[in-house]
Amino acid sequence: MAANFNPVDIKPEVRKTVNGFGSFKVALADVLTVTTVLQLATFFEYPPVIIEELGTAVSAGLLMIRYMEERGQMEPTNILTLLFALKKMRLSGIEELVKKLYEEHTGRLCSSDGQCKAQEKGDTTNIKTGAD
Repeated sequence: MAANFNPVDIKPEVRKTVNGFGSFKVALADVLTVTTVLQLATFFEYPPVIIEELGTAVSAGLLMIRYMEERGQMEPTNILTLLFALKKMRLSGIEELVKKLYEEHTGRLCSSDGQCKAQEKGDTTNIKTGAD
């Protein structure tokens, strides 16, 4: 029989493995509306056929996440390209929510100066925003 537990009760250094990047992607997909997905696809200059596919997909958010991962626009240690795009598109409310979700699920902090830091290790990763 599986034990019920609350991730909040887990030690911080173990919490990352419980939640992680996969659960962040699921939470992110819930946040991304079809309108936001299409705006992102246009911002990232995806081909028209992909934009059309995203517009008709049942789960446009998950599909968009897959495309962003394939193009290196989102990685387990780096979502700053996504955050940069949301900021440039003036979607600061969504940007802040995405940042918060990422930090909660992965244990990594994203700062506005273009860096993500692992809380438990103190590592710093310089981030390229992609579209300058």
